[in-house]
Amino acid sequence: MSYIGINTSGGINPCITFYERMQSCINRENLPNKLCAIEGLDFLECVNRRKQYALNYKIQQELHKNRILVLPTYDVENDRFVSKYQNATEVFQQAH
Repeated sequence: MSYIGINTSGGINPCITFYERMQSCINRENLPNKLCAIEGLDFLECVNRRKQYALNYKIQQELHKNRILVLPTYDVENDRFVSKYQNATEVFQQAH
């Protein structure tokens, strides 16, 4: 099994570490199907991102259910959350 560790922009694929961990487990163990299942699942999650998509979908559902239109963003330099709007009327004037 081979895996190309380069992404489309020419950088290192973020899943290459999971692949290498899975490959080393497979080469090391006598029963890789049973003993390396966790490493295989970690690699598949990195590639497919199913749990991440499910979490994002659930967050969007909760935001919609609670009618939250805008979340503040974190300002790293000032160590605080800031809104991109000055007041609530700007939020409701936007087409969502």
